[in-house]
Parts: sequence; structure tokens; C-alpha cells
Amino acid sequence: MPHYHRRGGPGIFSLALMFSVFSLLFLFLVWLLPNLQLILYFASSLFVMGILLEENAGAAVLSAMAVSLLGLLILPDKALLMPYVFIFGHYGIGKYLIERRHRTGSAVVLKMVYFNAGLVLLYFTVPSRLFALLPWELPLIGFVVVMEIAFLVYDFLFSKAAQFYDNRIRKHLAGSHF
Repeated sequence: MPHYHRRGGPGIFSLALMFSVFSLLFLFLVWLLPNLQLILYFASSLFVMGILLEENAGAAVLSAMAVSLLGLLILPDKALLMPYVFIFGHYGIGKYLIERRHRTGSAVVLKMVYFNAGLVLLYFTVPSRLFALLPWELPLIGFVVVMEIAFLVYDFLFSKAAQFYDNRIRKHLAGSHF
């Protein structure tokens, strides 16, 4: 992730609300467009990162919690929300905290452990939803290996998206007065 600058201010709550709504929209699209689930889960997870780049972890946590709770109320299929609840919704927060405190090698290992914990929770909560994320059937160990490789790609793309947001998009939001 890019370098974090001390930003924040009263506009962060407007930004957090806007990003929460976008996360909910992408989660609703997961229901409407099942063939694009992984892409839509990825997109729904990016909005927490924007809040974190404003150095407001509290607002990011509130946003992830609000999206999870509102998702339970408005999404037609609650099982579709579980990948967001257990992995995608808070991954940006975990990534932020891990990368702030650890070197590159240990950060990768810790992020992998963090992801695997979410994967285990998802497996024991809604295994059918977990296995629906891939278009082909695999034995459990093969599935875990594929998901870990997918996670490394996800983490890399998440970092690139954070850099893009920080360098190109952020300055256009609310006149950059956060």
C-alpha cells in the first residue's frame, strides 16, 4: 500500500458513508451477476482502503461493520454476504495494520495467515458459498492452494488500486479537503 499521510477531518465521515454505499452496491451486484462474484467482492473491498488512506482506521472499521449489518438487512441471499464479512470487508484494515508494523517478508506471511483464518471461518459457516467462488470442482487441498494463489494476486492488485486511488482519484474527491 502507498505511504499513509495524516489526513482526516470532518469530511472523512461523508467519504466513509459514500464508500459504504458503494460497497453495498457491489455486494448487491454479487447477487445480480453471479458470474462476476470474485470481481465484485474485490471491488466491494476497495472502498475501505480509501478511508484508511485518510488515516482514519476507526471510520474504516465502522464502514466495514455498517456494510456487513446493512447487507444482512437488504441483501436477498445472506450467504452471499459471508465472503465480505469473513474476508473482503475487513481485509484492507488487516493489510493496513500488518504492513504498518511488519517488514515485507513477515507481512506476507501474516497476511496469508489472516486470509486463511477468514477462509476457515467461511468454510465452516457457508461451505457451499465458498466452493461456488471457483467455476470448477477441486478437492479441498487443491481449493486451498488455488485460493492462496488468488489471495496473493488479490493482495497485489489491492496495493496497486490503493496507489492508483492515492495518486489519481483522491485529489478529485471533495476538492481534496479531507
